[in-house]
Amino acid sequence: MTVSYSINGKSIKPEELSEIQITKKDYIDYMEAMKQSVSNNFREQEMEEQRSGVRTF
Repeated sequence: MTVSYSINGKSIKPEELSEIQITKKDYIDYMEAMKQSVSNNFREQEMEEQRSGVRTF
């Protein structure tokens, strides 16, 4: 298994992680982006199910 780290699309080395400071605003922005992504994916899946007539659970 390989793990990679990035910040704003720029790769960083694992040893650089200790130098990273994440603010409360950074975390909130990240969580909001994740929630939006999940919502968009769910909406796309629902639309696809409606088009195909197949419902998955």
